[in-house]
Amino acid sequence: GGFVIDRVSPGCGPLAGMWVTQASPPGFATSPNFGTRSIALTVFSGGTPAQLEVAAKAAGASGAWVQDATGRFVLLVVDGPAFINEPFRSAFANGMASNTAVTLAR
Repeated sequence: GGFVIDRVSPGCGPLAGMWVTQASPPGFATSPNFGTRSIALTVFSGGTPAQLEVAAKAAGASGAWVQDATGRFVLLVVDGPAFINEPFRSAFANGMASNTAVTLAR
């Protein structure tokens, strides 16, 4: 995922006044904006298929299309049965390590 720089609040202790990096939670870089055809193009900030599914569901999507390493588009059906989402989970078994383009459908 992405990183957020956050300053530790002043005080006592070994980290007082130091800068630390914290991983930002997985999600979309910007709020998905669905067009008249109920499609939204967005960027997922990296994470697991389960985290993408949570973010897609929160955005009101029923599915997410993502291009795998071979160039093939794979569909993740939000709240879909395991056998339907198995190809997606196999294609992204290690998750998405960085920003990933996603097409959401309502």
